Amino acid sequence: MSAAPPLPVAQLIDAIADCVPVTGAEEFTEHFLNVVRSAGAGQVTAFAYEKDGVNCLLSRNFLSEDKGGTLAAAYVEGWFRDDPLFERAMAMDAGGCAVERLEDLIPSLSPDYFDMFFGGAGFRTKVAVLVAQGSLRMVLNLYFERDAADPAAQAPDGIETGLYRLIGRTLATHFLRLSLPAFPLPLTVLSERERQVCIGMLAGKKAEIIAEEIGVGPSSVVTYRQRAYQKLGISSRGQLFSICGSWHP
Repeated sequence: MSAAPPLPVAQLIDAIADCVPVTGAEEFTEHFLNVVRSAGAGQVTAFAYEKDGVNCLLSRNFLSEDKGGTLAAAYVEGWFRDDPLFERAMAMDAGGCAVERLEDLIPSLSPDYFDMFFGGAGFRTKVAVLVAQGSLRMVLNLYFERDAADPAAQAPDGIETGLYRLIGRTLATHFLRLSLPAFPLPLTVLSERERQVCIGMLAGKKAEIIAEEIGVGPSSVVTYRQRAYQKLGISSRGQLFSICGSWHP
């Protein structure tokens, strides 16, 4: 699957407007992912920063697994400490919002960090939105796919900084209003069956047990697991545990 080309700005604004009435509601995620696709991004992640750690709020890969990589899992497993955005977000005053583009961040990135997240993941750039809203310190990352014909080219970016800020603030408002669901937040991007399989895995259950509990065959459990992994941008049970943090059923 390839990233969609960005829509005209007016249509992107309409997509953002559709999110506003449902901030804090379950259906927000579907509308927000439409915003991401409308912007032309191939993958999106969002993290809440804390003093000594980070929690994954959102991870959705629209590309094939070999292109999308496993960015969210790697980030929460410790790479966030090498991200200059972590300290910048934690130092922001309440109400702050900033947009950072990869081209401007490169001088402050270590070679290892750059190689991990951009060297082979299939992306040529990203736009990060830092938001300090209420008690939340959040980063929203929008990753843009490389052009196979010109891998060195910059991402086509006709989206103004103010619009990125609006997208970031809309997402932050949603998480501040959201009543936590009975499952890890990253799983909101999945279908009900995919989510049930992942919750079963997080509970340490084998495929046969999960299949019996949700009323499908064991082979269907494998299919739902594969679909969930692709959407989340992960490739293993361990990475599922990483992005879901300390959640317990």
